[in-house]
Amino acid sequence: MSSSTTPGTGTPVPSTPGARSIATTLPVAGKTITVRAWIADKYLRRGKNYIVTEAVSVDEDGRLIDRVITHELKQPTEVGKKWGG
Repeated sequence: MSSSTTPGTGTPVPSTPGARSIATTLPVAGKTITVRAWIADKYLRRGKNYIVTEAVSVDEDGRLIDRVITHELKQPTEVGKKWGG
């Protein structure tokens, strides 16, 4: 696993394979952060099952802190029986 640093802080941030961060803003100290996550899509590729999850973090003023999209390989039993194949 590789890592980068948070801009302006030098703090290591681990990267997650299959994930991409759309927007990242440093949070303000003392503000409450709310994270919402959901399954945005699921698909078959080369006979394998994938799900796409999205997560959005906002502070108490509604300011976007982070938005992450991941593509994960899953077994059919993990995501239910509603696969198209």
